[in-house]
Amino acid sequence: MIQVFQSPGKAVWVDLTFNAADFTATTGTWTVQAGDVQFLRYMLIGKLCIFRMAISSTVLSNITQELRFALPAALTPAVHDHGTIDYINPTGTSHFVGRVVLDAGIARLRFTRQNEGTDSFQVATEFNIGTTFLFEIQ
Repeated sequence: MIQVFQSPGKAVWVDLTFNAADFTATTGTWTVQAGDVQFLRYMLIGKLCIFRMAISSTVLSNITQELRFALPAALTPAVHDHGTIDYINPTGTSHFVGRVVLDAGIARLRFTRQNEGTDSFQVATEFNIGTTFLFEIQ
């Protein structure tokens, strides 16, 4: 387990190293460049992970039901869990709420629209997504 403390009892944010291969889609591609990442970080307090991300101006090449982000192995979720995401539609005019899903034992985040399995993200050249949520790591 990784623990980062600035001084005894104080956790600090750890920025994740950008890797374009960590961003995928179940259909087509999700293209994220380093300059698209506003922040991609986490903080650990014991086995509690606080995760934050904000990514803008990314490209979705095809209609897809799920976007995925590969987590470092040290942040593998201990239990199945979910949270919320905020994303902006392809025209950039409306914010929507979706879901982030974590599967126990799998080091990845799955992003879906509001109705998982029935709604799809549309083709976009300016796709924005953000979230802050807590989860337990192994």
